[in-house]
Amino acid sequence: MRSILCFGEALIDFHAEGTDGHGYPRAFVPFAGGAPANVAVAVARLGGQARFAGMLGSDLFGDLLLDSLHRAGVGVDDVVRTDEANTALAFVALDARGERSFSFYRPPSADLLFRPRHFRAEAFADTAIFHVCSNSMTDPALAEATREGMRRARAAGALVSFDLNLRP
Repeated sequence: MRSILCFGEALIDFHAEGTDGHGYPRAFVPFAGGAPANVAVAVARLGGQARFAGMLGSDLFGDLLLDSLHRAGVGVDDVVRTDEANTALAFVALDARGERSFSFYRPPSADLLFRPRHFRAEAFADTAIFHVCSNSMTDPALAEATREGMRRARAAGALVSFDLNLRP
């Protein structure tokens, strides 16, 4: 079976839990997140063949994400680790209307350091769909890696899927 290769960000979403007497979160609980990583997990849970490509920090949060992807049945051979930056973090709280509000702690973060050379030569051999998120286009060097992944995917006959999931 051919697979979907989801590329880009995997990060830790810290969800607010409870509030103190002044309306501020009492605690934040970590969850594996990042739009492309979430897509890979959803496909795997539905019985599809899913893989994730991206860069994680060589830190506790990178370990948590790698373990979470692996336990969900997502292939992680295309994940690269780095000591040059930490894994990206996002704090998620509900605003007065009950809508999610995000505070990202990203640049510099490991996901932004992925370069075209980090794609394995065989990464696209069995890829039916190459899925990316618009966040991968916000940094010039990462955007070049994203475009290179798109080129390689198309050359291998894969469909390119682009998630317009940009949050200011």
